[in-house]
Amino acid sequence: MQAGYGGGLSTGGASIRQAYGNENGKIPDTVWRIRHVSSGAENVGYPTQKPEPLLERIIKSSSNEGDIVADFFAGSGTTLAVPERLNRKWIGSDLGKFAIHTTRKRLIGVQRQLKNLDKSWRAFEILNLGKYERQYYVGVNPGLRQEEQRSNWNIRNRLF
Repeated sequence: MQAGYGGGLSTGGASIRQAYGNENGKIPDTVWRIRHVSSGAENVGYPTQKPEPLLERIIKSSSNEGDIVADFFAGSGTTLAVPERLNRKWIGSDLGKFAIHTTRKRLIGVQRQLKNLDKSWRAFEILNLGKYERQYYVGVNPGLRQEEQRSNWNIRNRLF
């Protein structure tokens, strides 16, 4: 059997189609209508932040409770906060200090919400595996004078 157009299965001659509906019995369309992040409590001020309902839909459809969700560009921490609420384990990383701080603060907030609702929550640990500012992984020596740093930065940035 091989997958055919529209999610049907092809057995070589006959095509088998299977329709899936949501809890209301309505067949979902191909457009997800999810509001963008506005100035509410969900907004943590991170420029690339995604809406929690979007991540919730993706995580629920692609994992089960107890599974591990990974986000190696954690940014605002949405992809870590949502699985925490959905009883999934998670691994996250980011190179920016602001992203790490934003994610940490957000996860502490999620833990407080879960605790207030008498739901289980997990402790988490932040591991700093070294200097993670761009100047270090691009290779600019922070011990140089400012004009030398700027010169090195411009050269390295063009090469990077």
